[in-house]
Amino acid sequence: MNSLSKFLLTAAAATGLAVGVHATPELVISDGTSTIYVLDNGAGDLASNAGQITWAGSIGVWSLNVSSGVTGGTIGAPSIDLSGQSTSTGAGKLDIYYLDNNFGPTDASFTASIGGTLLANSTLAYASALDATNNLLGPWSINPLTPWLNFSAKGAFSGASSSGVVNVGNPYSLVLYTELVHKGVGTSSYDALLETNVPDSATTSLLVGLGLVAVGAFAFRTRRARA
Repeated sequence: MNSLSKFLLTAAAATGLAVGVHATPELVISDGTSTIYVLDNGAGDLASNAGQITWAGSIGVWSLNVSSGVTGGTIGAPSIDLSGQSTSTGAGKLDIYYLDNNFGPTDASFTASIGGTLLANSTLAYASALDATNNLLGPWSINPLTPWLNFSAKGAFSGASSSGVVNVGNPYSLVLYTELVHKGVGTSSYDALLETNVPDSATTSLLVGLGLVAVGAFAFRTRRARA
C-alpha cells in the first residue's frame, strides 16, 4: 500500500482529527515520525484569506519547509493547488497533503499537473484522490482520481495526468498529496495543481447552437415531407 493510502486510512484513528464533513481545508505535513495538522485560519496558518493555508517551520531533518494549499474554482468545478519548498539537513521523507470537501455536483474530468526543481538523488511522487462520501480522510485508496506522477531527475521537472469523466452528484472531498524523499542536504520545490476540465462558454454555446440548427432543419424537412 502506498504512503497516501497508509496515511489517510490510519490518520483518523491515530489522531481523531479532520474526520467527517466540516468544509474546512486542511494542510497536513508528516515526516513519518511527527505530523502537523493546520486548519484554514487555525493555529499555524500564516495566510489570512479563507480557502488558503500557508505553514512554515521545521520537522525532523527538514530544517525549513514552506507549504501552501489554495482552493479555487467553484463547488461544481473546483481547482486546488499545493506548493512547497523544503530544505533538508540529511536524508529523509516528507509527506504533504492538502484536503478540502463539500464540492459537487460535478460531471467532468480532472487534470493534475506539477512542476518544480528537484535535488539530486531525490524523488518526488504526486497524486490526487476523490472521496464520494465527502470525508476529508479516506478511504482514499478506493477512489484514486488521477494516475501517479513520479520524478527522480535532478533539476527542473514537470508532468501532468488526467482522469476520466467523473459524475458525482453528492458532495465529495479532494486531496492533493506529495511524497518528497531526499538522500542528503539541499532544497526541492514544486507547485501542484488539480483542475476540473469543463467546456468553455464559447464551446458550449456553439454546441447548443449547432444542436438547435439541427433540430430546426429536421423540423423543416418534416413539415415539407408532410406537405
